[in-house]
Amino acid sequence: PAFRACELSLSDVRGIRAKSVFQVGGAGAVGTGSLRGMPVLPALRRAGARIWPFDDHGPQTVVEIYPRLLTGSVHKSNRAARAEYLAHLDDLPTWARALGESGEDAFDALVSARAMWRHRDDPALHAIPTALERIEGAIWLPPMAATDTRRQHAYLPPMTDHAAGPRRALSDSTASATGPADGWDAHVGRDIDGTPLDAPGDLPLELFRTHAAELIDWIAKYMAEPERFPVVSRVAPGEIARGLPTAPPRVAEPLADILADFHRLIVPGLTHWNHPGFHAYFSNSASIPGILGEMLTTALNQNAMLWKTSPAATELEQVAMDWLRQLLGLGRGWFGMITDTASISTFLAIAAAREAKPELDVRGKGLVGRSDLPVMRVYCSSHAHTSVDKAVMALGLGHENCVHIAVDEQFRMRPDALAAAIAEDVAHGMLPIAVVATVGTTSVAAIDPVPEIAEIARAAGAWLHVDAAYGGAAAVVPELAGILDGVDEADSVVMNPHKWLFVPMDCSALWVKHPDVLKRAFSLVPEYLVTREQDAVVNYMDYGIQLGRRFRALKLWMVMRAYGADGLAARVRQQIALTRAFASWVRAEPHWEVIAPVHLSLACIRHAPPSLDAAATDAHNERIMHAVNASGEAFLSHNKTNDQLVLRFAIGNIRTDERHVRRAWQLLREAAAADLA
Repeated sequence: PAFRACELSLSDVRGIRAKSVFQVGGAGAVGTGSLRGMPVLPALRRAGARIWPFDDHGPQTVVEIYPRLLTGSVHKSNRAARAEYLAHLDDLPTWARALGESGEDAFDALVSARAMWRHRDDPALHAIPTALERIEGAIWLPPMAATDTRRQHAYLPPMTDHAAGPRRALSDSTASATGPADGWDAHVGRDIDGTPLDAPGDLPLELFRTHAAELIDWIAKYMAEPERFPVVSRVAPGEIARGLPTAPPRVAEPLADILADFHRLIVPGLTHWNHPGFHAYFSNSASIPGILGEMLTTALNQNAMLWKTSPAATELEQVAMDWLRQLLGLGRGWFGMITDTASISTFLAIAAAREAKPELDVRGKGLVGRSDLPVMRVYCSSHAHTSVDKAVMALGLGHENCVHIAVDEQFRMRPDALAAAIAEDVAHGMLPIAVVATVGTTSVAAIDPVPEIAEIARAAGAWLHVDAAYGGAAAVVPELAGILDGVDEADSVVMNPHKWLFVPMDCSALWVKHPDVLKRAFSLVPEYLVTREQDAVVNYMDYGIQLGRRFRALKLWMVMRAYGADGLAARVRQQIALTRAFASWVRAEPHWEVIAPVHLSLACIRHAPPSLDAAATDAHNERIMHAVNASGEAFLSHNKTNDQLVLRFAIGNIRTDERHVRRAWQLLREAAAADLA
């Protein structure tokens, strides 16, 4: 009597819009419903239902539902909801409960098999009619095999003291090391079509549509009004972590709650690189076409390790890299690939430089314990990025063998000092393997004399790598194309579209003249990665340490198309003009200095009142920087140049205009005056 069939229409329950119905009675009492701010169980109770297993009731008044969560749509594809349901069944062994949580079909099969086990001696089981239809008050059980002729239905009584039939609990001891015992695996292993019952599935697409629309609106507002957030996060160290649970959730949480916590906990802890007042480091930004490209990349989830694993990703990367080569004015003959950062690009380049000396046989024999190898040396400017040092360390060459060459009065590597250092090392039996020239140093955006450096590197038999991660972008401006003079004589060059071409992090462009050398350094193809096409295509996994590779080319391609060569040039040109205007304001102000040439979009400045000595001036400028950053309207970083603390003011955000630069200059002057008051 407890399992007479009926259906409860969701349209009769206030606050729930009907999409289907809840089946009432039996383990399959599951439906999908969409809620509007009302928990499922209270809504059903207000409609007069009593909910098993949550409410006390007698055997005649059972309405059994399966809740996904106590708020949100009812859907048994949610693992946490399955776990919540199974937690109320006290006679399940551990392995069975875990199996039931693992997938929707496994859940159905488990509770069905449980009912059959508990009532296997019940004569009513043999009176159920057909095996392939779901009947009122009964549940369908997938067969063990297509030839299984046993009855496929069983009653599942309410799990209370009123339950009819013998209660025969299964303990963990009934499960063998390989799986369930006593035939249970016959009932939970496979669906009617033979597919395994182990796929929980994703969240409903309706949830995705709802929350994706909300996020698009939020992102659009974020891009339209970035100044409503302080540039630099104001949280204290550890504050974000203290606001988060110390352990992952056992039960799944609604996306609405997760996104609410994003706004409540995560956003306050962000430093906003997209803010037009971000002038620290090398300012960058994510553009609209780049964001759209990144969204598609995430949804498509391509792994471009082999051509075969994503022909479009591989071939688009080749095309996009060649487009970018042309935009920068580089000649033909370059092989291009995309990495995550310039640090990895430089690492790969120096690894190729080492492999370019095949007589060393480092790939096969390594470096450890070998007395037959000379000391290998890598040369760079004293203002070169520390990624060069890190690459030398990571490749086992020894940090002391990264030789830093002196610079001239414009902070450029001195060719004469480079030549002298190489000559001295060779005289001592050392082997120059690489020289790194920089176009746009991090400290002051200095541009090394690449043509002269190229001649010296060639004469020494060393690989020339050009780090144009920042400055290379300026070459998209036709009148600044000369910034890359001499680069075509190099062996490799890196330029970061995510620094100054408005492509979202991360996207670093590496070109090499000798891809065979780079491939020789890294290619290792196990049998499971051998493909029929491998000799006719590019498999990018062969050219670096990574196997898995993101589809980064998509966002780069979309940015180049959305702005075009002229549009990119106009934006870079404007930012250089803004930086030069800013530098002119600084020079015109008493006691303010511009301490390095302004070649690109970085100005290095300093307030130097004559009343302060060197140490006091450094401390004064540091306090100016902190005061400006605390305003929330602008963010600057600093560096030490010629043993002086200087303030770095960079422009690279696509939304920065003159009013933002003027406001930052006002804040700087106010902070300087306040600190001296």
